[in-house]
Amino acid sequence: MLEKTAAEIDMVKKYLNINHDLFLLDLRVTMPSIEELRKIAQLNLCGSCYKKYLAFLEPTIKEYVERPLSDWGEVEEHVTYLAMRKWGVFRNDKIVSFKDGEENDFPDEIDGTAYRSFKKERLRTISAQIKYLHREGVFGENTFKLLEKARVARNKIHPSPDAAFTKEDYGLFYVAKGITSQLRLFSFLNPGKEMPSEMRIAIEKFAEQYLANGNANDAF
Repeated sequence: MLEKTAAEIDMVKKYLNINHDLFLLDLRVTMPSIEELRKIAQLNLCGSCYKKYLAFLEPTIKEYVERPLSDWGEVEEHVTYLAMRKWGVFRNDKIVSFKDGEENDFPDEIDGTAYRSFKKERLRTISAQIKYLHREGVFGENTFKLLEKARVARNKIHPSPDAAFTKEDYGLFYVAKGITSQLRLFSFLNPGKEMPSEMRIAIEKFAEQYLANGNANDAF
């Protein structure tokens, strides 16, 4: 069970209330390509060290940098949480992990009837959850478009498990993770409350500009 401490609540609320326009400050990170990292290594390492970098470090870095599904996996977690929260599955601000059939084991935290209806309405897929949250106003139009674009990019692996993801795909997964994590954080700290209009506008503006520019830095 995940519970919030008073210190954690105060820290995050202070962060969110400083300026809603800064809520995505952590997305102002340029995602370097393998080629860019290689150039940096070549400029800063001696010949022998550079060869070791290419032989031992770069393969590991490449595996990490080009691991988009880890970011997308977090997006799915955040979206599912938001959908279940909106559906009324969680009775309070405490979160528990449970499997199908265990929803009645936590009557103070989980509404078992709501959870079963959530499944019955076929809201188990990420596509259905994104559309549901868009209909309910949790996702604005631009956020919805960004998440749908990221979802379609992720689905490249269905026809071909070895499909290559582009740098644009990596950026989409990364930004989608950042946006959904902020929305989940607000929902977690403020169960049942509407998002402040300033924060909603900031999210929509960011998503719109990212879709137009394809760069997290340019979206500010």
